[in-house]
Amino acid sequence: MSSKQQTSKQRRQSQNRQQRADVAARREAAAATSAEVLTGGSTAPAAKSGSVLSRLTSSRPSSGATKAPRRARGNAGLPPGHRAALTSLVLAAVTILFVLFGFRVPISAATGEAISTSPARLFEWAQPALENAIAAGPDATPAAVTNWSPGGSALYMKAFWPTSLSIFLPLVAAALGFRAVSRRASAKVVNRAMYATLFGALLTTQLMIFFLPSVVAMAVASFQVRKAEVVANASAAPGAIEVDEVEAPS
Repeated sequence: MSSKQQTSKQRRQSQNRQQRADVAARREAAAATSAEVLTGGSTAPAAKSGSVLSRLTSSRPSSGATKAPRRARGNAGLPPGHRAALTSLVLAAVTILFVLFGFRVPISAATGEAISTSPARLFEWAQPALENAIAAGPDATPAAVTNWSPGGSALYMKAFWPTSLSIFLPLVAAALGFRAVSRRASAKVVNRAMYATLFGALLTTQLMIFFLPSVVAMAVASFQVRKAEVVANASAAPGAIEVDEVEAPS
């Protein structure tokens, strides 16, 4: 073998060694990033503990290695989906407080029961309008009616007791979802908590619109946990096998 061919072969072998070292450095950075996503802790020491060869041969750090410490400072050790699950729990609690102390429903003057349908509400409005028309005669106008709800109103909890207790179901489901996220449960568990929150919101019937933000926040938490699992599984997957180039005989 001539000296020129031997020099070319040595150069290719040197390039292959450098490429393998770069691949090893990228794998170490990806593993450190996945560990940060699962544990929420800082990965800066792990990024610095690489082999001497990888630090000498890698020309620049990978994007995962540079973003991991920044993500660690932002999450402050929190598991994926923690903020979204906490937001869902807080929104459900605020909604329940509003319903307990601020949400009132009209009461029918004829039956003394809560009005929950549009026809019943229309009938309740028709009564004072009819009485005003009888009292004022042909010149009666709707503007003369001062009280459109002669039956008054009552708080939702009192008017629909005991079915009004269903408003606590979204709060319980959101609390279970927050507990699952805090304990770093799998995405399946968090997803079931999201469906439980949605089911509890549906059971509140006319109050469902108030609990929708809590359901959306729990869905975001489930998505974040699932995304972290996908990143971790992709980082743990074995990479491609690298082989040296073999020069064809001349």
